Amino acid sequence: MSPDPHSTAAEARSALFAGVDRLLGRAGERAALEIHRLEPLAARRLRRLGAEVPEELVEAERLGAAFALASSVHLERVRQAVDGPLLLLKGPEVAARYPDAALRIFRDVDLVAPAPAEAQRALVGAGYREVGDPGYYADAPHLLPLAWPGLPLELEVHERPNWPRRLRPPAAAELFEGARPASVGVDGLLAPEPARHALVLAAHAWMHGPLRRARDLLDVGLLAAEADRAEADLLARRWGMEKLWRVTLALVEALLLDEPAPRALRGWASNLAVLGERTVLRNHVGLWVGWYTALPPAPATLAMLDAVRSDLSPEGGEGWRSKARRSARALGNAFVPRSEHDRSRD
Repeated sequence: MSPDPHSTAAEARSALFAGVDRLLGRAGERAALEIHRLEPLAARRLRRLGAEVPEELVEAERLGAAFALASSVHLERVRQAVDGPLLLLKGPEVAARYPDAALRIFRDVDLVAPAPAEAQRALVGAGYREVGDPGYYADAPHLLPLAWPGLPLELEVHERPNWPRRLRPPAAAELFEGARPASVGVDGLLAPEPARHALVLAAHAWMHGPLRRARDLLDVGLLAAEADRAEADLLARRWGMEKLWRVTLALVEALLLDEPAPRALRGWASNLAVLGERTVLRNHVGLWVGWYTALPPAPATLAMLDAVRSDLSPEGGEGWRSKARRSARALGNAFVPRSEHDRSRD
């Protein structure tokens, strides 16, 4: 997707948010709004229509506002503590494109630094503390998360972006190319230029399996609307994600701009069209075959095998007998929403 040469970025954003309102108007179960991370936008729409806003949506609005305020405090402290360039990804930088930053809930702040270990030490020296299990984060693209006592949100200092396992992520230096001042109002903080940021968001939308959330598509659309399409396409080819980029844009356009629906939106991703939740069966189908929508055959097969291996193997210290019981329960719940099935395991 690229902006019409006769339109402005503001007009493109307006069209995307109008598409979100249409999507919310035909949404399925309200509980699925949390899965798609659209609760504050749903509350905004209901309020504009003069309808009652359920308390759970009001609570989501409060959460979004609290996180937006906390992120500003975090970013001011980060900029004071760390010398040298810092690149802000996702979260608050994307939220700056929303009608109100509080309408996009995010739970951490992602920063890319040319020397991540030095940035981490500077932040710890300024009062942040490392949290989480070092073993769990050993292979993560970022160092241990950082928390400030009394403030919500965690910081993650990245040496590379989050990326689907079967694709090679770009080096941090490539993300800094053409970087511009961030949109969050903190002097000296950078953000990727729109084409790069749109590709980062598209890749992140597939990080934990084929597209699970409608809001991820909105985020991609907002940055793609500011990008030069030819430049983004060329970069997608260079980063080996041309197919993923193409199908993600097609889904953005179909879901939010009423363009023709690609095959995925009529198949494993059909829940996106009604903001529904995937059933246990459809979730597995998406994990197993959805990768062929976005990756070349060889890496798609490897990604599919990764998913099958994960589904068929015991979790952690679980034994095979326990795994067999879980598998039998999953078969019995094949047409049950995934979250309902997960609750039944507790």
